Amino acid sequence: MRRKSCIDFILDLEMHGIKLGLEKIRLLLAELGSPQLHYPCVLVGGTNGKGSVTAILAETLARAGYRCGRYTSPHLVSFAERICLNNRPIPAAALERGATRARAAIRRVVASGRYEAPCTFFEATTAIALDYFARAGVDAAVLEVGMGGRFDATNAIDPILSAITNIELDHERYLGTTRTAIAGEKVGIARAGVPLVVGRTDEEPLTAIRAGCERAGAFLYEAERRVRAELIDGPGDRRVPPAAATAFTGARGALASAGEWVRFSSERRVYGPLQLGLAGRHQIDNAVTAIATLERLEEAGFRLGAEMIEAGLERVRWPGRLEHLPGRPLILLDGAHNPAGARALASYLVEKSYDDLTLVFGAMQDKSIAPMAEALFPLARRVVLTRSPNRRSAYPQALRESLASLHPALAVAEDPAEALDAALALTSPGGVICVCGSLYLVGSVRELSTVRQRRRRPRPAVAAAF
Repeated sequence: MRRKSCIDFILDLEMHGIKLGLEKIRLLLAELGSPQLHYPCVLVGGTNGKGSVTAILAETLARAGYRCGRYTSPHLVSFAERICLNNRPIPAAALERGATRARAAIRRVVASGRYEAPCTFFEATTAIALDYFARAGVDAAVLEVGMGGRFDATNAIDPILSAITNIELDHERYLGTTRTAIAGEKVGIARAGVPLVVGRTDEEPLTAIRAGCERAGAFLYEAERRVRAELIDGPGDRRVPPAAATAFTGARGALASAGEWVRFSSERRVYGPLQLGLAGRHQIDNAVTAIATLERLEEAGFRLGAEMIEAGLERVRWPGRLEHLPGRPLILLDGAHNPAGARALASYLVEKSYDDLTLVFGAMQDKSIAPMAEALFPLARRVVLTRSPNRRSAYPQALRESLASLHPALAVAEDPAEALDAALALTSPGGVICVCGSLYLVGSVRELSTVRQRRRRPRPAVAAAF
């Protein structure tokens, strides 16, 4: 029998599930020498878009010449994706060394009797990331909050800056069943005397965030009040009418796989015209949040400037989020995994008006699946239900029984490979296959040989003029 590596030990911690709290991660970090104290950190929380904002911040800092650590979750394919230095995943040898140190630290704390419950996978992974960043000598680290904020393992650090993208219903079992309650958990990343940027969100959760910042003594910056987005037709700078720009319903970009053309203006400067590196109108909101956050980093002493911020917005890549894979039919991967994410994806699909659309859909059992399906299923000619290998995945036959009233053509495939084969057989060459409902499903599909071949194709050049 193969001897387990230290990485296997860390992965096995997933059996302990989710246990929110800060006591264990603080003990573990102390045992590792408190690596989080060796560099400044930015925390990015929220319901949707926090990964995209984290990616934009890290891309900008790296392009500005800083050694930037980036910590995100979950991973699509490889565990190493979670821990990056200047957008490069942690090398295998460094990951094994980090896991070895974490395992030894966990065992010392357990032996001392200071743990009342087993360390979780996310706590151990967070400790490995923070330790790696210290040993790599990063200038800064951008950390995506895993769940909530107040009791999330990432909140064991003291950030120099925090951001919350938006508040929607998700993880209700752990965070509460109202957006006010969820906002109260997520604003737990606020710190006295530290700026907190909040993105576009409704008044109800925004009120809770304002109150939380006031209690904590944090300086609140509402991104929409600081940064204005103006949707335009392209580099020729033909503006979309103001009403359309406000609602983000203006003209399309040059390519389906490219983001929107936008000009941003803030109290500091104007950015653009530029084409966002991430597709979808919802990425305009994420860009506004990112710009407001980056400008706060400038105030903290980071040398960025308009050119680097524009480069970060244009060059950022975030796999599995409206990721387009060239070929016929086109394959679109999107990890929308809650009702708000499904609505954002549905808005994009409606805008593009795809004539022959097949959905490959799977979701985790603990998600609000029916509202997701209600937003997406009516847009498709056919739906193939499947599941990722994750133990929390809903079974496709159970999905068909519970969602039968939402679409007349529901097919079932037991695994992602079978589901993609079925979708390719059913969809015309000029059609589109959209894989959605779960990042775990997107990750499984992304590793299929058919998809890997498409991923290796070069991205087409963006047209210089219209």
